[in-house]
Amino acid sequence: KGKGSYQNDRRIRVSKRNSINSCIFSIYDDLKLDYNLPATNYISIIKNLATSNIKAEFYAGDILIKSYFVGSADGLTTGTYMLLINEESGENHSTPFLTHLPGFEGYLTPRYEPNPSTWRDLKIFYFPKNAIKSVSLNYPENPENNFEIKLQKNKYVLFQKNKAIKSNELSIKKYLLNFKSIAAESLIPNPFKDSIQNRLKNQKPWFTLSVKNLLDKTTIIKGYKKDLPVGSTNSIGVPIFYDPDRFYGICFNNELGSLQHYVFEPLLTVKSKLE
Repeated sequence: KGKGSYQNDRRIRVSKRNSINSCIFSIYDDLKLDYNLPATNYISIIKNLATSNIKAEFYAGDILIKSYFVGSADGLTTGTYMLLINEESGENHSTPFLTHLPGFEGYLTPRYEPNPSTWRDLKIFYFPKNAIKSVSLNYPENPENNFEIKLQKNKYVLFQKNKAIKSNELSIKKYLLNFKSIAAESLIPNPFKDSIQNRLKNQKPWFTLSVKNLLDKTTIIKGYKKDLPVGSTNSIGVPIFYDPDRFYGICFNNELGSLQHYVFEPLLTVKSKLE
């Protein structure tokens, strides 16, 4: 909704430039009608559309310009049943259509995903030009590894406990390049979100990472290790207590995300590796 953007029913604004969102905009531009359904199929298709559908609405500014219901696939899974809505009266069209996207083999229903977490841009850090003013990384259980990097007089300086310490300039530059584009894997929805966050309130964070850009906007993420069920082991039978692939992160102004170790590992360095 609006110039170059779309809003789903939960009013989450997303950018048209996002690769996922481009799917639905390409559908809007290129969707083709195959044919009206024959009378023999009409009743069953209408029943299916009534019980299982996604309503899609497209706006130009605040003006509704097109809307329709998206149903399931046809028998060959090469077309998708849809039912148009009259934008002026709000009444449904009398006959559903079978639709397809030229050049695409398959049905289109998954492209109308209504979950806002799927549509959102999940980038936490995005510094393609290294426009970083400062980085602060704290490990509550291992404070000797804490550090802060500050930009001072066009040079990055390493600090610990507010005192400048000797550092390796090349190591710091390489480290800061890791912030080019870092994203969460997914956001955890309710009711799981509330129960997990209540449990995390009684735990110390594994780390707290704070990054400030050149405009003094600060992005903060708190990471928490993800417990595994008692008795868990790795592939060779050694007991493990935490998920080796994912952890929890409080990010996006207190939302709960699932984050991947291999994505964040380059960011979670320690002071000694920058000296």
